[in-house]
Amino acid sequence: KHISSLFSSPYKEDLSYSQETHRLTRPPAPPSFMFPRTSPKSVEDFELGMEDIRLDLCYDDHQLPSPEEVKTYGLKPRRTLAQRRGFRWACVGSLLFLTIILLLTVAIRSLVPSRDERSDDANGSIQQSGEAIFVDSRLHDTITFLLDEVNHRDLTNTSSPQFLAAQWMADVDSLRTPLVQESGFMERYALVVLWFATWGEEWLHSVDFLTGAHQCEWHSTFQRSDTSVFEMGVQCNERAEVKSLILQTMNLKGRIPLEISMLTSLERLSLDHNNLTDFEAVSPLTHLTQLTLGYNQFAADIPMWLGNFTLLEVLGLSNNGFTSTIPSQLKELASLTTLALDDNDLTGNLSLLEYMPLLEKVYLEDNAFTGTITNDFLHDLENLQVLDLSSNKLDGQVGLTLLNRPQLEVLDLHNNNLDGTLPEDMPYTATSLRFLALHDNFFEGSLPSTMTHLSALQHLDISNNRLTGALPDNWDQLSSLEYLFLSANRLFEPGPLPTSLKRLTHLRELSVKETARTGTIPSWIANLDQLILLDLDNNRFTSTLPSQLGRLTNLQFLLVNSNELTGKIPVELSSGLESSRLSLVMLDQNQFTGDADRLCSMDLPVLVADCDEVRCDCCTTCCYDDDQSCGDRGWLANYDPIWENQYTRDVYTFSAESSKHDIIFIPVN
Repeated sequence: KHISSLFSSPYKEDLSYSQETHRLTRPPAPPSFMFPRTSPKSVEDFELGMEDIRLDLCYDDHQLPSPEEVKTYGLKPRRTLAQRRGFRWACVGSLLFLTIILLLTVAIRSLVPSRDERSDDANGSIQQSGEAIFVDSRLHDTITFLLDEVNHRDLTNTSSPQFLAAQWMADVDSLRTPLVQESGFMERYALVVLWFATWGEEWLHSVDFLTGAHQCEWHSTFQRSDTSVFEMGVQCNERAEVKSLILQTMNLKGRIPLEISMLTSLERLSLDHNNLTDFEAVSPLTHLTQLTLGYNQFAADIPMWLGNFTLLEVLGLSNNGFTSTIPSQLKELASLTTLALDDNDLTGNLSLLEYMPLLEKVYLEDNAFTGTITNDFLHDLENLQVLDLSSNKLDGQVGLTLLNRPQLEVLDLHNNNLDGTLPEDMPYTATSLRFLALHDNFFEGSLPSTMTHLSALQHLDISNNRLTGALPDNWDQLSSLEYLFLSANRLFEPGPLPTSLKRLTHLRELSVKETARTGTIPSWIANLDQLILLDLDNNRFTSTLPSQLGRLTNLQFLLVNSNELTGKIPVELSSGLESSRLSLVMLDQNQFTGDADRLCSMDLPVLVADCDEVRCDCCTTCCYDDDQSCGDRGWLANYDPIWENQYTRDVYTFSAESSKHDIIFIPVN
């Protein structure tokens, strides 16, 4: 159909039609190296043209033309020698460049694995000398591996703790843990997620988290107040699996992440004294034996799923604002030895304790529990060592059954609604009881003389009850006593200080405030040279202040106010105590005379006196005859040691009943 166009071409005179093939034919087309036809004008031109043709063979594969083709189509113009050489080098350079590119391509293909090979690598299948080989797609492979294991959508959120942890392990972690389960990768990842999720950059101590060391080395040594040491952070078992995680008082914030459940060998989790707000993620860790999360901010009901933790031996949820009752599911925790739910807002009764026969230590103080303490209360808890039910709404009486436990060391029932009389026959078998606190109740009757059967007592507080009768005078049989508070029992029969007290040479605190004591302050008081606090406030002591008080060089708090003492403040008091650590002296509401200049030289933080009768330029408070409110002050020393301090006093708080402000002292050792 293009015959017409063909006949209009420059070569139409050469066309011929074949009857046999029914096709138009013409001579062969000129080679690509030919220019428009020019005929050579001489033999020299012909030879030069042939040389050009030979040079063109480097880029054209035509055969040499015949002389007839040369005559017909002519030759290219003659090239110069420089042009011919330049073209030759260009040809050689191009071939060399292409060769180099080909070699590089082959080399790279042999070094870089294919997509399938990289996938195998992420699963630990590419090995060399027993270690996984990682390539430039480490972050991609890490996330891919984690998605296969946990299927967590947070991994796609670049600001989530999960993604940040994956990124750290892929790009920053120098340990380069292989992406296989057996390598400990998942446990390391879980700990890194915990760091990011709880604001690890604001932790008070790093405990070597997020270092290049193995996660089993992520811990530091700390010293307790009693000089003992412990490890804070991660502890592992012999298989290099995390078995203990202790991060107490570290300023952890927010929610415990779900990845905590990846610590499948974890036995102890202690995250006390932080700012955590949710611990639902702990629910899968039913193999835990110790779980302590005290002093956080959970403020909810105690979760029922804790009943699944049947291996638990220690459960501590103190001071979290928990409300409602103890869930009935917790009766399944038959292995519990320690239960601490103190300082919450829990209500209901304590019947669940009967289902925990192995309990040794029970801390339920400062709640709103109700119920009646009967003679067989907690009868089956034969291993009970510590029972603290103070500051609740319990009623009933203290029977012999509760006291008659050979292993019981601490019994704290103060600030309840207990009444009745104390047992007349205190058991001899309570040989381990060292701490007994019954203050702020409604006990009546006399203080039994058999109290001395509790020979191991170090702390006895029966203050602020309705006890009557005479004070026993056989205290010397409690030779281990360090703390004796009998105060605010206004119905005791009047009488002097029992002389048997002078043999309590270990006594550190003595309070007989408001116990109707009469007579003089005895000079033998100087025998109690370990005294830190001496409270004789609001009694009927007469005569002068004994100069022997100056020998109490450990004394820090002296309260002799609201008595009938007379005379001058003895010089020996100030000179003898000048090297002591005296912090508070209450002399008001007496009949002292003279001056307190020597006491002023001691620069006391608190010094109160009657400034009408005593010249006191340095008194922190002056009481005057026309100031009726000054004498109404009932200074009370804090007498509520807590279990967190092993029931030893951590501070001294003095509060005046008519004042809104407390004065707090930290004891000096």
